[in-house]
This record gives sequence, structure tokens and C-alpha cells, in this order.
Amino acid sequence: MISADVRRALRSIGSARLRALLTLLGVVMSTSSFVLLVALIRGGEERLAAMQDEVNDTNLVIVRATPPPHGSEQRAGRVLSRSDARVLESSRALGGAGVAAEKSRETTARYGGREQRVRLMSAGPGALQLYRLELGRGRYLNETDFDEQRRTCVIGHELWEKLLDSRPELTAALEIDGDLWSVVGVLQAKPSMAKGDATNSWNRRVLVPETSFDLAYNPQHQAEQLFLRPAGAPAAAALPALEAITKSTLLRLHDGLSNFKMAPREEREQARLIFQIVQILLVGTALVSLLVGGINVMNVMLVTVTERTREIGIRRAVGASPRAIIRQFLVEAMLLTSLGGIFGVALGCALGWGSTLVLRQLVGQWSLHLELWAILLGVGLSMATGLAFGLYPARRAAQLDVIDALRNE
Repeated sequence: MISADVRRALRSIGSARLRALLTLLGVVMSTSSFVLLVALIRGGEERLAAMQDEVNDTNLVIVRATPPPHGSEQRAGRVLSRSDARVLESSRALGGAGVAAEKSRETTARYGGREQRVRLMSAGPGALQLYRLELGRGRYLNETDFDEQRRTCVIGHELWEKLLDSRPELTAALEIDGDLWSVVGVLQAKPSMAKGDATNSWNRRVLVPETSFDLAYNPQHQAEQLFLRPAGAPAAAALPALEAITKSTLLRLHDGLSNFKMAPREEREQARLIFQIVQILLVGTALVSLLVGGINVMNVMLVTVTERTREIGIRRAVGASPRAIIRQFLVEAMLLTSLGGIFGVALGCALGWGSTLVLRQLVGQWSLHLELWAILLGVGLSMATGLAFGLYPARRAAQLDVIDALRNE
């Protein structure tokens, strides 16, 4: 019986191709925009997360030195130090996580009559890997620099441009706090959200051997911050466990004195929240357009009922029940919107693939995300639209008076 209704619906759609095409177009555009928007939002969320990792190191566990809690100021306890970093790095519980103890100072670097505010930062042998830095020129600090406490440095890309005029040879020595630091390397430019004269950008930092820094400025080998990166590919799910182990280890080392805190990962959570809000708004817009398409389907079905009044009367006269008439027009409406949903999903996938190719050219890395739930939901909502907006015309067809229907011309 359903197959007969399907054949009847296909004949009806075929007899009014232009009207069916225009109706399909609305559903196709709504469904394709839904699939496309979900794909773009997921790709954008992944790209922003990657950019945040590059700019703000949001996939690191960060421990910051703080004053001891109120009431425990008189307790003797260790402060955050480089020895803490060595213990954490050797801990099996942390699974080989990279650890760095950071100490820095804001100062002024001078060269050839020019000067620039910089962040003089102590760096260990594994700083490039830990902070995801790359050398653009020269070399990084080597074992001899650390062992002999040499006054060598690797500078940020902006400092190389402004102080050294982007000269290819690295024979300069910067004057910092009355000492000369020989430039042996230049970092590649790294994206930054720092504005103005802020020195937090990697492009405005001067990396020196931690042994040399401690000799000049930090004889107690204290640390302002500890940075830990999980071994292997960083995973957000691994960070909470890493934080818990780090905290318990440091409390043991500091005799239970909580003179440090774990830096919150608020930026990534805020970005995720923003994308969730954007996704809700854009998906909501796509659903509204699907609603408009459903209204168009209802209008078309009402016109169809009017045009086929005599046919309805004949079917009722030969024994078709009102339920059979309702089923007939519901099948036709759902078939129409289902076809629109299938074509819309195919178009959305094609547009998603094409948009990915364009975005890769414009912004670099961009992944294609064709979400299965969005594809299934798109087709399902299209079918639901046909059911919801085809019900009223179907009921109206079933309620026609048989005699009046047969008299209709």
C-alpha cells in the first residue's frame, strides 16, 4: 500500500516538475547550509585551538609561584625552583613530560644606538621543543653555552629586524644591563596577541642559557613558572591528570606548603564556549530557513490538494478511507522533502570540500569535517519537515466532502 502511495507521489511530482523543483530548492538550500555550517564551525574551532596553542601555549600545564596561604607565612618551605623542574621531569608518573623552569626579567636591549624593551628569559636545552619554537637563522644554545655559562643568546624575530636591521650574519652582541650577549640565533616569527610595547611576545624575547641567567640575576635558582608539556601528541584530556600529579608532587616537595598555583586554562574554554554559541546561532539560522522551506512545502501541497480535488473524490467514492488519503499526501510531502534533504546533504558536502580547499589557500592548515550527525540530522529534519507541514494539507484533503469533490472541475 505504501509502495502504491510512493508511485502515486512520484507521478504527481513528475506532472508538476517546475513547482516540485522550486520546492526542492528551498529544502536543498536549507539542508546544505546546515551541513556546510557545521563543517566550517568544526574546522574553525580546530584551527583556532591550533592557533591558540601556537600563540598562548594553551596545551601546557603551567605552575606559577605565589605567596604562601594566609596564616602559613611563618612556615619554612621551599619556593618554586629549578630543582622542582628536575624532579618533575624525572618522575615516571608524568610519563616523560617535558618540563622547564622559567625565570625572566623585563629590561632594555641596545645595539648600534638603537634600543628596545625586551623580555630576557632563561632557557634550558629543550626550550625549542617545549615551547614549539623554530629557528629562522643561526643556531640554538648548545651544551658548551650551558656548561661554561656563556653570554650567548637567541633573539626574537622582531628584535632581529629592529635592532640588527635583519642582517644575515650573526656577529652582533646586544648590551643588556651593562653586559654584552652575543647573538647566535634568531627565532622564526611566531604569531602573537601582544600589542604595543608588550614584551610577552616571543618575537620580543631574548633567550639566554639558564646557567648564565642564574649567575647574573638568580643565584638562588628560583623559578617564576614551571611549564610542563605531555609527552607525544598533546591531548586536552591528558592535562587534568598531569595537573593533579604535578600538584601532589610539588606539595610533597614543599612540605605541604601551597606556595604555587596551577594556571587556569580559561582561554581555550572561552574559545570553545564562543564557538558553541556561534554554532547554536548559525545552526538555528539554518533551521529557520528549513522552517521557511517547510511553509513553502505546505503551500505547494495545499495547491496540489486543490488541483486534485476531483481525484480525491473519485478515490473516496471507490472506497478509499480518510486515513488512506492522509497517508497519500503525507507520503508525497515527505518524499519531496526527503529528496531535498538528500540532495542538500550532497551539496553541503561538496561545498564543505570546496570551502576547505579555498580556506587552506587563505589561512593555511584547515581540516574538512563532515559530521555524520549533521548529515543524518539534515536528512531527518527534512523528512520531519515534510511530515509536519504536509499534515495539514493531508487532513484537509481527507475532510473533503465526496459529492463536492466529484462535482469539482
